Amino acid sequence: MTDADLVVTGGQVYVHGQLRDVTLGVTDGRVSHLAAADGGLSGDRELDVDGSVVLPGCVDAHVHVRPGDDREGVDSATAAAAAGGVTTVVDMPNFPPTVTDREVWDEMAALYDGTARVDYSMFGHIAEGQNVGTGDITELAAAGAPAFKTFTSAGGGPDPYVVLDKGDLLTAFEEVAETGRPFWVHAEDDEYHVEFIERVEEEGLTGMDAFLESAPPILEATAVRDLVDLADYTGVTTVIAHTTTAEALDIVADAQADGVPIYAETTPYYLGIDAERLRDIGTTGLGTPPVRSPANRERIWERFDDGRVDTMATDHAPRFDEEKDRDPIDVGPGMPQLETALPFLLTAVNDGRTSLDRIVETYARRPAELLGLERKGRLEIGADADFVVVDMDAEWTVDPEDFESRAKYSPFDGWTFTARPVRTYVRGTEVAVDMEATDATPGERVERAE
Repeated sequence: MTDADLVVTGGQVYVHGQLRDVTLGVTDGRVSHLAAADGGLSGDRELDVDGSVVLPGCVDAHVHVRPGDDREGVDSATAAAAAGGVTTVVDMPNFPPTVTDREVWDEMAALYDGTARVDYSMFGHIAEGQNVGTGDITELAAAGAPAFKTFTSAGGGPDPYVVLDKGDLLTAFEEVAETGRPFWVHAEDDEYHVEFIERVEEEGLTGMDAFLESAPPILEATAVRDLVDLADYTGVTTVIAHTTTAEALDIVADAQADGVPIYAETTPYYLGIDAERLRDIGTTGLGTPPVRSPANRERIWERFDDGRVDTMATDHAPRFDEEKDRDPIDVGPGMPQLETALPFLLTAVNDGRTSLDRIVETYARRPAELLGLERKGRLEIGADADFVVVDMDAEWTVDPEDFESRAKYSPFDGWTFTARPVRTYVRGTEVAVDMEATDATPGERVERAE
């Protein structure tokens, strides 16, 4: 009789904030043993990781899965997640049909059944004129939404995803407060956004200049200050999505110090790409909000390393090739990042830019905590056996043609990384080997602990 279903030996396991020479045992999909490396633990299956590092699986709280859409979909998005060492994805379902009511929630949730390689959930989306003050926010929470999302700018055009009216935004915060869920916000000030778009047109700017100047940093800083006030007034745990500026990170950190429940998310895109690099990359590397100056990118790195960034996510958002092959001001923003995020971050560890602790904290433990996913983001007895085996000495070059994602482009195309995931497990089931998804589809919808 064996001790466990699966035993992982021969590596260093990240446990309680440090790498330890332990044997990891998995039983019924959960961590059942953390034993001495020479303790003789036996398993029905044994995996010798041969000196590699074993980390908690990443929890990505900002993924545009695009269920039922040809840009991506559940199968390819969760395959990309598995390949990249991400074991839980939370979908930002703002692409039509936007998940603003229970009927659409059920329709989108059904698309995951039996097809997901990794565990998953979905945000409820909030948009004025659709579900503010209608009771739908409460219904979405009851359906299982662990959090909510909205945008605060449409740039002067029609947009079914936003809340622009301040009264509606206050009402949305109050309704979210009643659910006890956190609220992710794409933070840009709409009045300033409209103003700068008009200035760009008046000045005759074109190309990448027009795109970058149409949404300068003041949009984010202004919106974040307003959101600090709303978080303070309503008590809603508020997360600034994909924070792009050091100024906004400082505003959030100062508010946190005063007891306001507000947090900052950023992405590898804003740590790796800046305006100068974007000009070289072109429109395939274009996302929103825009990247900023090289100096600002360095300041974000400093704040990531010192703890002023709370969570890491990808904002994985694939587009059709033709949506990227346009004038910058008209480009469909977004790019695949699930397969490059962890390698980018681990390479930064190898380069001395940051620590393994910060990677695990921001890309596993903290997002799981904010979302109320008690068994995710850590390797402890009783936790889900979600883990990624990483080779910290693997030099390789990014080639988007190798992606599991349907989107075969990347701002990191041609970059050399020095670490990579080599095996990914979801509740003890192997879902990727050497950054290729297996056929296993053990993914289940995860529930927020009440």
